[in-house]
Amino acid sequence: MRARFATPDDVDAICRLCAEAYRDTYPELLEREHIEAIIGELYDSERVRGEIGPALPQWGGWVVADDDGTLVCAGGGGRTALDVGVPRRALRAVGRGPPRALSHG
Repeated sequence: MRARFATPDDVDAICRLCAEAYRDTYPELLEREHIEAIIGELYDSERVRGEIGPALPQWGGWVVADDDGTLVCAGGGGRTALDVGVPRRALRAVGRGPPRALSHG
């Protein structure tokens, strides 16, 4: 298994994995309709596609775990405001490539 930055080819798998995880995580906390609305907003393929590529000043990008060509994990993140989220120096490091601790091979 290897961690790497996502590519546009990963969009459908990212959306599927994240939607499944959201449905598995929140059924006891949120109504099904609310869960589906959140999934529709956050994991829309066009939105995710627009978030893939070079790291932006406030966005660390999407990272995926690839197991022989099959995505088994996906995550993305960064700052939601200048004083909230991952420190800027960490985002710059992520912007240069997947953190070594996540990369195998």
